[in-house]
Amino acid sequence: MTIEPNYSRWKAGLQRHGDDALAAIPPLEIATDTIHVFPLGPGGDAPTLDVLARSFGGNTRSHFLVVFSAALGATARTQGSPPYFSGDQLAATSGLPLLAISDPTLAMDNEIRLAWYVGNHATGPLFGRIAEVIDALALQTGKTPILVGGSGGGYAALSTAHYLRGAADVVVSNPQTCISRYMKEAGHQFLKTGFGVRRPQGIPEPKDAESLQALLDDICPEFDTRVPDAALLRRNKRVFYLQNISDHAHVKNHARPYFDNESFPDRSGKCFVTEDGRMIFFPGEWGQGHAKTPMGLLAGILEGIVKGESASHLAKERLEKSEWAAAKPFLTLLGQSLDRRNAFIQAEKASESRMAVALSIPYPKRTLEYAFYLRGPDGVLHQVPYQKSAKASFELVDVRFPALLTVFAKDNLGVIKTVRRRIDAL
Repeated sequence: MTIEPNYSRWKAGLQRHGDDALAAIPPLEIATDTIHVFPLGPGGDAPTLDVLARSFGGNTRSHFLVVFSAALGATARTQGSPPYFSGDQLAATSGLPLLAISDPTLAMDNEIRLAWYVGNHATGPLFGRIAEVIDALALQTGKTPILVGGSGGGYAALSTAHYLRGAADVVVSNPQTCISRYMKEAGHQFLKTGFGVRRPQGIPEPKDAESLQALLDDICPEFDTRVPDAALLRRNKRVFYLQNISDHAHVKNHARPYFDNESFPDRSGKCFVTEDGRMIFFPGEWGQGHAKTPMGLLAGILEGIVKGESASHLAKERLEKSEWAAAKPFLTLLGQSLDRRNAFIQAEKASESRMAVALSIPYPKRTLEYAFYLRGPDGVLHQVPYQKSAKASFELVDVRFPALLTVFAKDNLGVIKTVRRRIDAL
């Protein structure tokens, strides 16, 4: 099933291109707001790549936005037909022209809400083809693209950047960087909708990230189901990676792996910049969990990019000094969740029958979980499993002294540090 598109709701002109348009993209009509429809195969029933060019006419700014959408909300799916475009508000706020991209896989059925712009069995891999459109428009206008996306749209922005020939800036917020490390239900739906014809006998539900990755590698091996490593990005690109630090799953499963092979020389601040200025990582605070990025934060970055500000200036003046900077330096990215030199364990008698222990540390407790292991001379181990509190207690009747107390502190990235204290008596 393919959902019939409704182009008229975007109040823009419509230009349909020929079957071979993506092989040699002609000059695009941009004097007025126009939706460009590129066939992704021969024949009238082939899927299409739909892009909306808005506010290019008469705009003399040096850059243009390229906006990728995050997962569809329930309202967008039930009240509107494809194509699904995003970015109008950001374009209006920044004053930049907009190229909005719709994900063709979302037009395949009503069940799927997120497909990461990867492509499907009918379209083939998409990131290279999207990049061709962006490069062509950049050459036609003389403007530099700024790729923008949050969550699944951030995945698409990062992936597309690797295929661009020309220079570009990339601004992503709480992005996924590997499909299998996201919600397995979303990955399973993506496979069923996009590649179900490759497995007519059905696609089993994955049990975990490993089994989902195995399915992706088996069913659609030629597609980009992981964002390429940050270190592989071409030197004419610059990435602004914004991460809400309370979005624990994305910090651990997506941000940290993405930067595994990058080095941040300055570890003391609240924004991290690689020595060559190509990677800017901003761990900030704007709400709880997988929260939408504030418009003011995005607009400030875009303004700095358009003004030609250096990465270090943008990081220090627009990010570290912003209201969205984290209260404390986010050293967990660098494996420094806990400085053992400034941490100590308190142990005291809470009552005649219980012993109370607590770990005192200089970093915010809300970013850590703690486990407590107490072992006496008899070798018996008493445990308190991981919890959010830095305090625990043990039954005194069970404890023999002297005893060794070990506290494990685990941060959002899964980095574990230990603090130990010998307790001779209470």
